Amino acid sequence: MLDTTDSDLAHLLPSLRGLVPVIQERYADEHRGYRLFVAETRRTTEEQARRFADGSTRCDGVRRFSMHNFPVSYAVDLWVQEDVATWRVTWAMRHYDNLGAIIHDLAAEGHAIEWGGGFRGFYDGPHVQVTKAVLHADLQRSLTSAGYPLVADGVWGLRSRTAARAFTHSDDGRASPALFAELATHGHLVDVLG
Repeated sequence: MLDTTDSDLAHLLPSLRGLVPVIQERYADEHRGYRLFVAETRRTTEEQARRFADGSTRCDGVRRFSMHNFPVSYAVDLWVQEDVATWRVTWAMRHYDNLGAIIHDLAAEGHAIEWGGGFRGFYDGPHVQVTKAVLHADLQRSLTSAGYPLVADGVWGLRSRTAARAFTHSDDGRASPALFAELATHGHLVDVLG
């Protein structure tokens, strides 16, 4: 049975959420008999730890973060129609390569997104995310909004780490989910891509 329910899109920032139907429509138009649905959006710290423990990710959520720890990425399930009434999820990666072509086209149109199938070192065909440089630049703009002036260049260097430490009153200056959450809590979060 075809599951037409997208995962909770409210966990994505509005600008990325707005691209979901665009990607779904382009895929459906270009590949008859196939449908994309969002299977996963933001992961909690506990979900990330479980994924790391079972070996399904290299990111432990403590020393190394996944973009799924921020509201800036999602993973899709690809459903294929076998006959009029039968749909099933497929994991044939050649179909996810088609997703990559759509993401590449959207990036060429000026959207700051990237496809997991193009990652160096591993293939994550179902994954879509904003670029890390955009995430970093928007965190820099958010810290500037909070009173810690930074150049929004997308490079998370010494000045960005120092501002993050000062804002969070901690020794952790990383572009982390905790920083993201604290900026959002205090109303200083700038929407990625927006």
